[in-house]
Amino acid sequence: MRQKIIIQEISGIIYDLDGTLISTAKLHELAWLAAGKKFKIPVSSQMLVNQKGISDRTTALTMLPKDKQYLTGLFIGAKQDYVARNIGRITLFKDTEKAIN
Repeated sequence: MRQKIIIQEISGIIYDLDGTLISTAKLHELAWLAAGKKFKIPVSSQMLVNQKGISDRTTALTMLPKDKQYLTGLFIGAKQDYVARNIGRITLFKDTEKAIN
């Protein structure tokens, strides 16, 4: 059953632009490294720098050699599975909780 949201009950909306409230950069780097290891795709430090702020699909297409781009969906899936299994590694940036409260 859908809940009806009454605008008057909303006291605020928080929108987290990538990397403003929660620190996930290291987790995403580790996830791409894990996906690379799984598929035997070397992931360089420059690739990890380049992936910041772009979609998983674009990142996968830049990391995968042309002859392995058919693996794009599986490669992304491996990366996302790693993130889901390790979600507890994320941290809030300093004073985020204070700002939210």
